[in-house]
Amino acid sequence: MSKLTRPQIFIIGGVTALVFGLGGYFGLIDPALKQLDTERTRRDTRRTKAEERSTAERKKKDANKQVAQAKADWNVYERRYMPDIDVSNTYSAWQDLINEQVRVLGPKMQKFLDSDKSVTKLQGSFALPAAPSDPNASLNELYVFTPGGVQVQGTFKNILSHVERWNRFDRLVLVSGLTLSGNSPNLVGQYNLQVFEYTHGDRTKAVAIPQASGGAGGAGGFGGGMMGGSGSMMGGAGMRGGGGPQMGAAMSGGGAPAGGGNGVKGGD
Repeated sequence: MSKLTRPQIFIIGGVTALVFGLGGYFGLIDPALKQLDTERTRRDTRRTKAEERSTAERKKKDANKQVAQAKADWNVYERRYMPDIDVSNTYSAWQDLINEQVRVLGPKMQKFLDSDKSVTKLQGSFALPAAPSDPNASLNELYVFTPGGVQVQGTFKNILSHVERWNRFDRLVLVSGLTLSGNSPNLVGQYNLQVFEYTHGDRTKAVAIPQASGGAGGAGGFGGGMMGGSGSMMGGAGMRGGGGPQMGAAMSGGGAPAGGGNGVKGGD
């Protein structure tokens, strides 16, 4: 075997080093880099999930705050615009409803209407239905009363201010069907009123009151004299329980949301 020359030695050494280098890279470094990339991916995934969890928790906390604020706002709104009718007790709910229909709502609306001296009242006598004689029929979530229409005379500005004034009434009132006729300053404005009253309390806790058997005139032994005594005040306007306001072209009173259609929406 001939003696290797210096260049040949360098070449062989270089090739050997390259082979070992490539072997080391693919055998040690490349797997380590792949493992590092895998760990980085896992870290980024964990970080993303942590950020998503943090965002979700923050949104949940914000949502809970909004719910709490909405409940607080509704409590204020309910105390201001709704009568105190607690349907968790059948008998007390019945008594509260009778009091609201017979003694409170009608006179309150009449006084509020008559106190506006900016317009001349041409028509505006309110009538409400008689309260149910059966206490068990007094547990609705919502009562809708239609006390009647109103007709007033005045200038355009005064009639609009008069209608908007119902926003300050301490019940939830819907003014609908506003029409104007005649010539200013003696325009005639005519509109209809509806009152929406929500009860409160858990009606599942209410205990039914057994009704005594007998003729229809006795109404199970409840309230015959009271209803008869108030019959002259309670007119034929209807009352509906349950369901929501059906609002068309109208103006909503008491800060209530107005329904669809063209109309005038009063603010609180």
